[in-house]
Parts: sequence; structure tokens; C-alpha cells
Amino acid sequence: MSTSEWSYVRTNSKDERVFRRNTNESLSFVTEYLDDKKIPYEVVNSAGLIFIDNEIKIRYVYYWSTGRWSKKKRTYDKHYHSKGIDHFTTTYLNDYSDERQAKQKQWDLEKQERDAKRAKEQSKTVEERIAELMEKRDAVNARRTELRRAKNAIKKLSG
Repeated sequence: MSTSEWSYVRTNSKDERVFRRNTNESLSFVTEYLDDKKIPYEVVNSAGLIFIDNEIKIRYVYYWSTGRWSKKKRTYDKHYHSKGIDHFTTTYLNDYSDERQAKQKQWDLEKQERDAKRAKEQSKTVEERIAELMEKRDAVNARRTELRRAKNAIKKLSG
């Protein structure tokens, strides 16, 4: 593990100071660490980054020289900072994976229930569907009749 600190690098075009934290970790150190922890990864030397997959197959982009990281997506508008590969893997990599797995199981169960309900609806015969719709229609008509009678009763009382 490294003891990296922030250091001034330059001033950008907006006249803002830019700071950088070097992890002082080499690519070989990071890959050995990931191999030891049995964490799947893919190195992209040309970009100076590693794609790291967590337990539930969410892919992260990790820059080993600075400890910057982000979820893999089409455009990277936001990066986060870690102090090194150990800090990244222990603090961020699988931080929400248990929560996400529980949510995924819940979503899967809800989807199964919806699919079962849909399949049950589709398996009904035409006669069953017609009978169901007629029952609904009769219930609506009965309610309309009740409302009409109540309205007429109110008219008689007030008139």
C-alpha cells in the first residue's frame, strides 16, 4: 500500500489549480495484487488503465498511476479517487454488490410473477375471457344504476 499525497501539477485554462495524487504503484504491482485476490481484470497499456470486474460483473476503469476510477460507460464525465489498488478494492469495488444482488433477486422474482400472471391470462380460453368481461360490465352497470337512483333520490328530496 502506498502513502500517496496530493501535489500541484498545473493551472488549467480556467485558471484553476490542478492537483494529482500519484499512487507510486507499478502495473506489475497492481496486476499481482489483483491476481492474488483473484479479481478479474483486463489491462489496456496504451491508455494506462485496467478494466476491473467486481463480484456481480460490473466493470470499472482504474488508472493505476493515479488511483482514479469510474464505472465503465460510454463517456467518462466523472472520476473518483482512491489511494491505491488496495484502497480501491476494499472500499469501492464490491461496496454495493450485496445490495445490488438482493435488488436483482427481488426484480427477478417480480418479473417471474408478472410473467406467470401474463401466461395465466394468455392461457384462458376465449369463453373465459368473455365471461370475465361480462362480469366486469355487469358490475359497472350495477354501480351506474346505484348512482342514478341516488341522484334521483336527492332530486326528489331537494325538489
